[in-house]
Amino acid sequence: KFNWKGRENTAEAKIIVKSEDSNFSFNPNLDVDTITWPMNGPKLVPDRRYYWKVTGMNLESMQESSSELRWFRILAPRESDELKKGLQQILSIKDIQPSDKTLLKAALYYSFQLDHEVLNLLQSFGKSRELNESEKELLMAVEKRMEGI
Repeated sequence: KFNWKGRENTAEAKIIVKSEDSNFSFNPNLDVDTITWPMNGPKLVPDRRYYWKVTGMNLESMQESSSELRWFRILAPRESDELKKGLQQILSIKDIQPSDKTLLKAALYYSFQLDHEVLNLLQSFGKSRELNESEKELLMAVEKRMEGI
């Protein structure tokens, strides 16, 4: 699943996904904000990096624009079970601030290399308040790892 935040005045969007042994692209529906992997796409294999970017035509400048290259990976079934168990343990902790639970979730996602999930959680903090030092360190670590494409 891709979460989509389209840009105004953009058309002909294309999502390009590459791995060590595949290269696939598809045109998303620009009217929705969540895009699922196409049925005609190659099977995504656990524990492999997939690199992706979005391209599109800027209707004002009539030039193609492109997002930054990013990556994702699919968890193996065992890892998915471990992640679910860890999230349940975090949710069961009593007498802890919700923001601390969110930071624990972000750290757990980071340990599974789910960097986009970490960013989503930390960005939700940044919208309502300034990040504390632990959150800033985690954000810097995930950004550094994501730059290491």
